[in-house]
Amino acid sequence: MKISRKKSHMLLVVVVAGIFAAASACLAVLGVFIYRTAASDQSQQDLSYASEYLQKQARSCSDAGDLRIATLSGQISALVLSERKNGEDRELWIFVEDGYLRSASVKSGETVSAKDGKKITPLRSMDPRVIGSDLLEISMRSESASAVCRVWIPGIGGGNE
Repeated sequence: MKISRKKSHMLLVVVVAGIFAAASACLAVLGVFIYRTAASDQSQQDLSYASEYLQKQARSCSDAGDLRIATLSGQISALVLSERKNGEDRELWIFVEDGYLRSASVKSGETVSAKDGKKITPLRSMDPRVIGSDLLEISMRSESASAVCRVWIPGIGGGNE
């Protein structure tokens, strides 16, 4: 059975169109994979930055008693660091609100609002816990929830490494 010239050209066009469609689909899937990888990398960077910030702040305490866990507005976990600056007792409140790790420095005893504080880095949640007398455990989740991090900071207070 012989295929006419017109049918063979039509068959060639269909095969080329099929190859083009398959290549386009592969490129689209590859693009989605690259985007997800890049988004995950950003989430990891956000968690890394948050972890470094929290470790630096916790280690700045001169005594483990200067660090406590409190609740902001009755529902938001916050890490509270007491400090003395310029002869004045102050507290640094570190918490997550509106998708950001935030910090607010206030005079000791002042009320802190959930909207107070400057944005540090994107973060979905933070759950700080003091374990024993000198171990701080902080669980964090990135804004996109694609990454989770748990940090243990031993020897809190006094800048121990």
